[in-house]
Amino acid sequence: MCRPLYLPILNAIEAHDPYFVQKQDAAHILELSLLQKMTSAMRILSYGVTADVVNDYVHIGESTAIESLQHFCNSIIEIFGPEYLRSPTTTKIARLLAIGEVRVFPGKAPPVHYTINGYTYNMGYYLDDGIYPQ
Repeated sequence: MCRPLYLPILNAIEAHDPYFVQKQDAAHILELSLLQKMTSAMRILSYGVTADVVNDYVHIGESTAIESLQHFCNSIIEIFGPEYLRSPTTTKIARLLAIGEVRVFPGKAPPVHYTINGYTYNMGYYLDDGIYPQ
């Protein structure tokens, strides 16, 4: 992720959730930083790895990585949800389908009927070049 995109997200999350503010414990030792917590959450989401895998990269324990992920997801939904996670309007859906048709990708498969190995199908599907065996 590029820095100009990453930093505003980081700052918004830090301002929104006190969990991400770096604090000192009773022995005056700094806890994990915002960068460690957010990076672990983003790596789990981006690469689909388990929480214990990020320990090697970010030096964060499994339970803290899971907690960071939960706080990160909740913060993203609360901060950016109203703008980016809203349901599309009918107008926007129609616009996206029109763009798809211009690119020769209609919104649904054409009606078809076929039989394979004795099973009859009435629903089409798209084949992508080069990914299916002959």
